[in-house]
Amino acid sequence: MSDNKYVDQVRERIQKTALLAGHFPQVQYSESNEGFKMVSFSLFEWGDIMNRYRRCMHKELIKRGHGRGIYEKLRSKAWMQVVDDVAAKIKVVGSKDLKEGQEITLNGLFSSGPREAKLLEVDIENGIIMIDVHETNGHYNDIGSAYIHEVQTVETEESWCVFDLTEDERKFKAEIEQAMRG
Repeated sequence: MSDNKYVDQVRERIQKTALLAGHFPQVQYSESNEGFKMVSFSLFEWGDIMNRYRRCMHKELIKRGHGRGIYEKLRSKAWMQVVDDVAAKIKVVGSKDLKEGQEITLNGLFSSGPREAKLLEVDIENGIIMIDVHETNGHYNDIGSAYIHEVQTVETEESWCVFDLTEDERKFKAEIEQAMRG
């Protein structure tokens, strides 16, 4: 199944806007008069950010009654307006925006899809959150902890939003990853 072409065009536009505003520096995105230039360690970073935007748009379209979300095959001006309205509300949020009770998605574990969970507690100082994982995408219903840097998307009062880390959180993530490698 492929994304609706218009949804994909809008997603790419709002994603590029966020990248040009300085979000997700790991992608190392820039634009020149000749067009965009992406210099990244791997396409994994680009794909990860793209999938966050896709997930936000998909969840918002479903909330608005479009059961197939980004896979709808509509082409009307009314559909395009709905997609534009959804895109206008998708923002980049950070750890200061996390609140108990929010729905979030996190990195998947063991080759499963992303974890979907309810946020139970937030400890920004230590970079840890407590979550109630829903039984989705191959994950079992469970309560546990996760690092803030595992968060991908967050449902705010307005919309599903893409999650980005602060510079200190990026450094903490790098330290954790280095420690795990040994």
